Amino acid sequence: MVNMEVMGMLTGTRRSRRPAIPRVMAGITAAVLMSVPAPGPSAAGPHAGAPKLAVAADPTATARVVKSFGRLLPGFEVNRGQVDAQVKFLTRGSGYTLFLTPSEAVLVLRAPDAMPAAGQALVSTAEVRMHLAGATAQPRVAGVEKLPGIVNYFLGNDPAQWHADIPTYAEVVYQGVYPGIDLIHHGTQGRLEYDFVVGPGAEPGAIRVEFQGADGIVVDAHGDLVLHTAVGDLRQRKPAIYQDVNGVRRAIAGDYVVLGPRRVGFQVAAYDRSRPLIIDPVLLYSTYLGGSGFEVCYDVAIDATGNAYVAGSTTLTDFPTTTGAVQTASGGSADAIVAKVDPTGSGLIYSTYLGGAAADEGYGIAVDGAGNAYVTGYTSSTNFPTTAGAFRTSFSGNIDAFVTKVNANGSALAYSTYLGGSGYERAPGIAVDAAGNAYVTGFTDSANFPTTPGAIQTNFAGTTDVFVTKVNPSGSGLAYSTYLGGTAADVGYDIVTDAAGNAYVTGYTNSTNFPTTTTAFQTASSGSLDVFAAKVNPGGSGLVYSTYLGGGAAEEGYGIAVDGAGNAYVTGYTSSPDFPTTPGAFQAAFHNSANPDAAYDAFVTKLNPMGSGLVYSTYLGGGVVDVGYEVAIDADGNAYVTGYTASSNFPTTTGAFQTVQSGYADAFVTKVNPGGTGLLYSTFLGGGNNDLGYGIAVNAAGHILVAGRTASTNFPTTAGALQTGSDGPGDAFIAKFSSPATVPGQIEAEDFDQGGEGVAYHDLTPGNQGGQYRPAEDVDIIRYPNGAYVVNNFQTGEWLQYTIQVAQTGTYRLDLLVSRRWDLTSRWHAEIDNQPVTGSVVVPDTGSWDTFWWVGVGGITLTAGPHVLRIVADQEYFNFAALRILPAESPFAGTPAAVPGQIEAEDFDHGGEGVAYHDLTPGNQGGQYRPDVDVDISRYSNGAYVVNNFQTGEWLQYTIQVPQTGMYRLELLVSRRWDVASRVHVDVDTQPVTGSVVVPDTGSWDVFWWVGLGSISLTAGTHVLRITADQEYFNVAAFRLLGP
Repeated sequence: MVNMEVMGMLTGTRRSRRPAIPRVMAGITAAVLMSVPAPGPSAAGPHAGAPKLAVAADPTATARVVKSFGRLLPGFEVNRGQVDAQVKFLTRGSGYTLFLTPSEAVLVLRAPDAMPAAGQALVSTAEVRMHLAGATAQPRVAGVEKLPGIVNYFLGNDPAQWHADIPTYAEVVYQGVYPGIDLIHHGTQGRLEYDFVVGPGAEPGAIRVEFQGADGIVVDAHGDLVLHTAVGDLRQRKPAIYQDVNGVRRAIAGDYVVLGPRRVGFQVAAYDRSRPLIIDPVLLYSTYLGGSGFEVCYDVAIDATGNAYVAGSTTLTDFPTTTGAVQTASGGSADAIVAKVDPTGSGLIYSTYLGGAAADEGYGIAVDGAGNAYVTGYTSSTNFPTTAGAFRTSFSGNIDAFVTKVNANGSALAYSTYLGGSGYERAPGIAVDAAGNAYVTGFTDSANFPTTPGAIQTNFAGTTDVFVTKVNPSGSGLAYSTYLGGTAADVGYDIVTDAAGNAYVTGYTNSTNFPTTTTAFQTASSGSLDVFAAKVNPGGSGLVYSTYLGGGAAEEGYGIAVDGAGNAYVTGYTSSPDFPTTPGAFQAAFHNSANPDAAYDAFVTKLNPMGSGLVYSTYLGGGVVDVGYEVAIDADGNAYVTGYTASSNFPTTTGAFQTVQSGYADAFVTKVNPGGTGLLYSTFLGGGNNDLGYGIAVNAAGHILVAGRTASTNFPTTAGALQTGSDGPGDAFIAKFSSPATVPGQIEAEDFDQGGEGVAYHDLTPGNQGGQYRPAEDVDIIRYPNGAYVVNNFQTGEWLQYTIQVAQTGTYRLDLLVSRRWDLTSRWHAEIDNQPVTGSVVVPDTGSWDTFWWVGVGGITLTAGPHVLRIVADQEYFNFAALRILPAESPFAGTPAAVPGQIEAEDFDHGGEGVAYHDLTPGNQGGQYRPDVDVDISRYSNGAYVVNNFQTGEWLQYTIQVPQTGMYRLELLVSRRWDVASRVHVDVDTQPVTGSVVVPDTGSWDVFWWVGLGSISLTAGTHVLRITADQEYFNVAAFRLLGP
């Protein structure tokens, strides 16, 4: 990626904005600076003698009215007649005007109003033209990320010369200027930048930039490229060239190469061209949340549709609440707050106070599948809101914990209870399982904190003890409750659960006899304070494991997460130079071992499922103070960490949202690769004062939510966000990042790219008829009763665009999840990087607008790296819920079918003829379900599908997942009518596991019987099962494997 900035006396440290178009991580980065003073606010167009472009030089032509809605970035105006017709886009700034045509960029520079030296002529402007030698003559030029602002030109008294409602865009993209290379112009904080985005396999040496209008071009001693102009120098900094290798950003040597008097290229050292390219996350939204007092968000959760749920506190009475919320008025000196923010960050679904007459704070929040929010924290109010029948409705001590369940629309409390003894309790951590049980951790100094019989520890042991409590789904009682601690001070900070109901807890201990387990990683205390990590069994009756984690000084564990395999991830801080790290970890050494008392590092540690060893462990920090507050995990095992740093050299990644520290303390957002060997992404997040990230969450769609507190009046926010300015001395903040959609994987239809009409989508009807999700877009997105969003009534010619990241080169299958009811031959096709990759695919009648089927095609070859996918409606109407791109040979649902269980015959694997099935007759005679395959699938009157007329030698293949080794009974649901001795057999992993079994005459083709094929031995793991017809004819509706 070649990144060049044009700035008019914009000195100081650059802070980069991540653009909407993803940037590849194998690239070249440079910056261009103007060394002349900044002129006035307007700039003239190219001079009258310009050979290729004529634009009026009248300074009054820059008069305009701009609605910017507070956005700081310069916008690119579409040319609607305000300048010469050759210009596609233009932008103006302090000291420059940039005109973009299909073949070149024309930069007009204006010098300050200064008198010339004696004997010299006054030169007020210079013009530099940038042309790409040997590039595509007519690349596709498009605006990207439509801005909320518009531009109006009302010049003179002739309305025919007026130009109104001109849209502006954040970026202008020239696609395919060279094979595999795009050119992107965009703006950052009043600056102009342009990038060359070099795709996988593309040749950076092909880039040859010609500059017309410069008096000379040189590369100076620093490696910077200097263009001399009549009004000053343009300085293009030495390129920074890098590549991701196993999660580590590896610098690649390279320089500018002057190829002629006005031509420049790039010299790049050898690098690995086979590796997939990584795209950094994009900031989707960032908003303040607060009133005139002090507000903070301590925790954040995210649901499947991208809604953000936050818990925190406020000290004044004007915190923004919503009509109909549980509590719209402040109750005391400090109140807990609970808010649900829509996926775009532009509106509150609900926002409520939660508190009584004294002080209350919300520390932790979790959300269940129905959108109910579970909140915990502390209260010192004797009238904190509780509900009838709750476990404890009266205040017990000096300060109590509380556990509250808020319904999905924030209008009522499902339950609310105190939790505490006669002393002091605080509860920072909460989690919820699929059954609605809430798990809470914190600390207590009460000897009578409520515990349950048979719990791990029913007696108070130290000055403060950790507590771990499981509250039943109605909030009326405790499933279990236990102390956890030794004879000194022990504090629990965070808790998570796994699918089996085990609870994982972290915090710190000052006790040398904190309870540990025999085979734990570290069974003895090492320093003044140690992290602990404990796994509590589902009944709360025992420790699966419990371990210290620390070195010779002090550390605390603040956040914990768990993956599907039971590995636990812990973050916090350490001041120990000997904190345990692992070979090959990203940062194996403490940043300041010579003076450990002066600073702290964050850490990220992954414990194996038994707590007996470290999968990885790494420091994460710079030269001052760094603290990790929370960690989250995605399905691939990447760890996302937030906290705060006071270190100017905190590790960031090239091209991240904010690579330079802004205040004394900034929040950070860091993505650690699955092996802990490198950072996939790391950024500061903050303004000029103190900013702290307390909570982080990630969902399956790749959305990353961060919440915390800011004292900065210039904390970075996004246009159209809920609250773009600070209202008090300290506000909460919520920021949402998004990673590009990864392939293989599934993408929700409504999560198309940003950019607006004609860029990210094309929609024929203005407005979003659903209006709940992405309301500012013109795409009709409706919400179904189950909470899912669907793109509604796709019309002929409409399209949606998605940026995807392909993990590795290969052959893939593309499916759309669609519905259609009318008797129309609806169709769609797909394009990747502007090239069709499918024919026109039929959308079958699914029987109801509410019934969705996967429909698609295979045989699509994709190279590793970023691509742009476009879905186009060839024939209306149909609804579109999601798309998935899977390897050509893959399980039907994307994951193996679960055993024991029943599998529908028609849901055989993807892969096509000879791979997933073998069929002797071309075409699908039923044609309604999976019409792209050659297997005959018929629909019965009850709506069920059946594989019809199995012929001799035909077969179907299914990928299955077996949970444990054992004997399983295999049965087929079949029908047959003719007097033919039909037979069938089954193979697993190409080996026969049954003999040839007779399919009986069931009396009718519509009557199906379960026929046993015997018991088969299966080992735990993934297997491929194949059903083969030994003798025709018979129908197959389903098969099932019954457990041992």
